Amino acid sequence: MTDQELKALVSKNKPIKTSLIIFVLLFLKTHLLAQLIITGVVDGPQARGTPKCIELYALEAIENLSIYGIGSVNNGKGVSKKEFTFPTGSLDKGEFIYVSYEATEFAHFFGFAPEYTSATANINGDDAIELFEGDSVIDIFGDIYTDGTGELWEYMDGWVYRKEHVTSPSDTFSIDDWHFSGVDALDDESNNTLASIPFPIKSFHYTFAKSGFTLSTTTLVVSQYSPTDSFTVVLDLQPTSDVVLDSTSENSANITLSPETLIFSQTTWNIPQTVTITSIDDKSINTKQITISVDAINSDDAFDDLRDKSIVVTTRDNDIRPLLAVVEPIIEEIEEPKPIETPIKNIDTDSPLATISKLYIATFARAPEARGSNYWLYKSKLNLEDMARSFFDQEETKQKYPQGFSDYDFIVSIYNHVYNRDPDQAGGEYWLKELESGKIERPLLILALITGAKGEDTLILEKQTKVGIDFAKSGSLDLDLAKKIIDDIR
Repeated sequence: MTDQELKALVSKNKPIKTSLIIFVLLFLKTHLLAQLIITGVVDGPQARGTPKCIELYALEAIENLSIYGIGSVNNGKGVSKKEFTFPTGSLDKGEFIYVSYEATEFAHFFGFAPEYTSATANINGDDAIELFEGDSVIDIFGDIYTDGTGELWEYMDGWVYRKEHVTSPSDTFSIDDWHFSGVDALDDESNNTLASIPFPIKSFHYTFAKSGFTLSTTTLVVSQYSPTDSFTVVLDLQPTSDVVLDSTSENSANITLSPETLIFSQTTWNIPQTVTITSIDDKSINTKQITISVDAINSDDAFDDLRDKSIVVTTRDNDIRPLLAVVEPIIEEIEEPKPIETPIKNIDTDSPLATISKLYIATFARAPEARGSNYWLYKSKLNLEDMARSFFDQEETKQKYPQGFSDYDFIVSIYNHVYNRDPDQAGGEYWLKELESGKIERPLLILALITGAKGEDTLILEKQTKVGIDFAKSGSLDLDLAKKIIDDIR
């Protein structure tokens, strides 16, 4: 039951006394937000039936464990009573805890000490177990009104374990929710690991739902000829209430967004919503950042702590003039390549030609020749991402990265092209995981490295870029020379 449903219940029952409504709602909400469940119970084969223990599991992080307690109902007496209250403490999400009748035999049998000992765990294989939150039973194993001896749920000298798909606590016992070892399954066993039917200790695995949102792209390019572009946003998980996302521009004077606010509901969470960006002529060529963030105040709490995501937008001056003075716009034929002199200074390394130069350097490990750079600047209608993909359709790329060229070797190659070094361990492992999972394509990894350069890497890339721009402006078509001048400056 969501907060909205609780409020609706109140509004529909106005004649009922307010105090009664508040009591009922608090009870329901506390019950539904339970963070702890029973996952296993053991009646051991050693002296006095030891080890006798109860395994519990944290579905969510628990800041105050003392709101929980347990009780055992012996021989079907049907009397619920919290017999042990956990002391003040906390649990991490996914953490197990054990309450044992005693510690010595437990440690001998399982190889580690229990977190808690209590006479509450002095159970036989015919007793029911209850988990309390406050004074309310929130989870249960066994029928409290029935002695388990001879019943299907009996676990004398054996164990029971929660089925993995049963991830919600319940105060109603269902035998279908549990695995059973069978009576006497642990007879004559002295070590759980060596047992023929061992208790599946710490094996319950709750697949935590990962709330988040996904962007259709991380880079965009806008210009005079294409002043608008768009991206889509969609949630990764159905929320229990509305999720509000805000889109903001690093410089609203140059980039406008419409709409700036997206609202996803329980029914529309998986329908992508579009944000349109529009570039305003600011007489400049640069990159700006769009940030998409969660409005925590007005959103489902499960989405509050999500990290912001960003899109890098490259804006091209609406009044840009051709950068290549030698030809206009396509070089059809040059008899002799022009010599390359010392790279000119103060070249704009954020210009469109610079971006193309970086793509050539990162993909091919060479400078752009004049004909190619002219084509991408003036004839191609592709945006930056599609341009990077198109580079991978070229015969030069297929020869450089033939079929069977591994993802890791590709990452090492690109790092050396862009940064003139091998990837650090963390960076290499990260990008390898992204490629192998299909979260990113090889061409877009190149774009990410180009736009994400920092520190010394930025200086190395800028130095190569300046040489690449100078080579392109020279009008040369010599591919060997295009490679040599990049190799020479490394």
